[in-house]
Amino acid sequence: MKNSRALIGVVCFLFFSISIDAFAIDRRKPQFQTDSSYLIFPIPITLPGIGDMVVVTGLAGNVMKTNVDVIGLGITGDVNGLALIVEDIHLLPETLILGVFKHKISKVTLNNYSSRGMDSDPDQYTMVEQTQFEGLETKLTLSLFDRRFELFGVQYNNQITTARILDPEGNLIAELTPAHYIESSTTTYGSVIDYTDDRQDPRAGVRLQATRANTPTDDLAHPEFNVWDYSLTAYIPVGKISTFAINYFQSDAEVVREGQTDLAVLTQELGIDCFGTLECETARDNLARKNWADNKYGTATPLGGDMRLRGYPLFRFHGAHTRYLAAEFRWNLFEGYQPFNWFIWKDIRTGSQVAFFYETATMSDTLGELGELIRSNLGVGFRLVTASGFVYRPEVAVGDEGANASVTFSYPW
Repeated sequence: MKNSRALIGVVCFLFFSISIDAFAIDRRKPQFQTDSSYLIFPIPITLPGIGDMVVVTGLAGNVMKTNVDVIGLGITGDVNGLALIVEDIHLLPETLILGVFKHKISKVTLNNYSSRGMDSDPDQYTMVEQTQFEGLETKLTLSLFDRRFELFGVQYNNQITTARILDPEGNLIAELTPAHYIESSTTTYGSVIDYTDDRQDPRAGVRLQATRANTPTDDLAHPEFNVWDYSLTAYIPVGKISTFAINYFQSDAEVVREGQTDLAVLTQELGIDCFGTLECETARDNLARKNWADNKYGTATPLGGDMRLRGYPLFRFHGAHTRYLAAEFRWNLFEGYQPFNWFIWKDIRTGSQVAFFYETATMSDTLGELGELIRSNLGVGFRLVTASGFVYRPEVAVGDEGANASVTFSYPW
């Protein structure tokens, strides 16, 4: 399996290198622009599965007419913390690009559903409270052929401390004694082949991205597995400036070594003494079973949030195998070059869109169960495409568990 994937990668690269001049679609505009922008704004948001918060956003795009983008986030409410993103640091102009992402969260609660896969009950969950969620991510990208082919590597180190288990109303169920601390380091390698007319706002062509992520560990109690992700998107022109986009995504966990799979040991390791309380015992056992599944099958890229299955809470569905298919009509209302400066927000509008999308997906821990249950949602959003490289994207989607809204600064795919 590993050798075949490597061979496919080499063949694709050779084919791409040989055929780039003959078959590449012409770019509509320069792929690296230096028009400056900024945004300073407090955004009150609700993330189902996370909570209510105010995110104070400070954004500076193409700082001092360079390609460097800086985003700072201050978060308060059900989540407390800071985040800093510095992107597009050109070590070699338009060729070797560095990006850094740092976050330090001192309070966050995440929903822990009673089971993995697509059939978990949305009402059967507890909240796991983390008093430390810190991480540092460094990404290095080699960009060639006017961004038509890229190779990248990502190193992500994080530390997580889990302290308490709460019920859905936020009441204490149990304390982890001592608090559970985990430190990990994940290395990701990937490539992008981009046969489109524009990297930021494609309207015609095809884009393929493939990645492999690995989190090695010397602790035999924890699993080691690879996560293979593949994303294929086709962009079909509609009229003069609109687009119909279709995306297929799959993610698979490939277990190298299982972790601890003795459920009694995993339950004991949590350090939770329930003193015979049924609610506490149920929450403890659910968490232990989740850890068992993580150790047995590994965990692929989850579903839910602002990327895939946008009508469901962030990280709503977990499993070892993911399949996702989506269609999106991007109706362009404006195309041009319109600078604006609204005191707290300065940029150059190059496009305005209304997007209508439909998504469907399945997930399971075994390939044999994949597709037995499918979840879907419909959604609509607005996109403001800018010369600075950001795509301001507020949208709302509705699935069978309700509605979910989000605001981000890029396309989902």
